[in-house]
Amino acid sequence: MSSTSHSTRDELLSLTGELIRGAEARGAPVRALGGLGIALRAPEANPLLQRGFADVDLAAGKKSRRQVTEAMEEAGLEAEPEFNALQGSRRQIWWTPDRATHVDVFLGEFAMCHRLELDGRLPPDHQALAAADLLLMKLQVVELNHKDVTDAAALLSTHRLEGHDGEGSINRERIIDVLSGDWGFYTTATDNLEKVPDLVSAMDPELGRQVAETAAQIRAEVEEAPKSRAFKLRARVGRRKRWYEIPDESIT
Repeated sequence: MSSTSHSTRDELLSLTGELIRGAEARGAPVRALGGLGIALRAPEANPLLQRGFADVDLAAGKKSRRQVTEAMEEAGLEAEPEFNALQGSRRQIWWTPDRATHVDVFLGEFAMCHRLELDGRLPPDHQALAAADLLLMKLQVVELNHKDVTDAAALLSTHRLEGHDGEGSINRERIIDVLSGDWGFYTTATDNLEKVPDLVSAMDPELGRQVAETAAQIRAEVEEAPKSRAFKLRARVGRRKRWYEIPDESIT
């Protein structure tokens, strides 16, 4: 890695590939998420929606702790010892030796403002998580920042809403399944699906229109889908009670 304070995009992509290969050599699939994952899924996004990223965020299976640890150590990374000792079965933090870059690994689930199960959601044929999961991770953010908006818009403007995962596809079944079972997640996500197109339109009206079209389609299909009993019970309480967690740290 570079000895400067920030790693370059190419260095981060190279490190990501090295860590994925190292874990897979040990039988543990690992996939990229966050800004880097979205860049891998939507390389053709409008330049207004493309951005740099400072760190590496990865997802692995719930039972992959040992293999992930071995892959990180082999790559020369240094653990955040106290955090990994306390949280390492669900999430690990690692650093490059120069402390320029940290690697955040989520094991089996992604938990920030809302919780997203990841076991069984690691694509066999791509370095990044599926677009539906990458989008859900951005839509679960209660207080959107500019990076969240551009990342969500990059996916919404380059991917079709379809009934399966795949190149160029947002899996509507995955989105509906997650949001129809969790009123809190649904509330945050649908709020954001309303906000993001307007924020993108302020940058570029035509781009905002493209984003709005897919966002509206997702909202309509989620609204029409049957909801779980837990969803309906929590909906009765509504916004009178906080429906999200306050995360310790957001990903990049």
